[in-house]
Amino acid sequence: MNYRMLPVEQVLFYNVDDLFKGGELRDGKYKERVERLLGTLEKYARALRPIRDEIRRKLGEEIGK
Repeated sequence: MNYRMLPVEQVLFYNVDDLFKGGELRDGKYKERVERLLGTLEKYARALRPIRDEIRRKLGEEIGK
């Protein structure tokens, strides 16, 4: 079954109090993973923008009927 979902990598944080200091990640491994995750999300958002805009346009047309 296809739910039209896109795979996104997971980043699990354990001992959050130990991982962050002053709002910054202390462990470089997590920082790389978070940056990769955010980069993937940004690519998906940019690629899917035309679809979102089309759906908004169609919904607007239906509401205006």
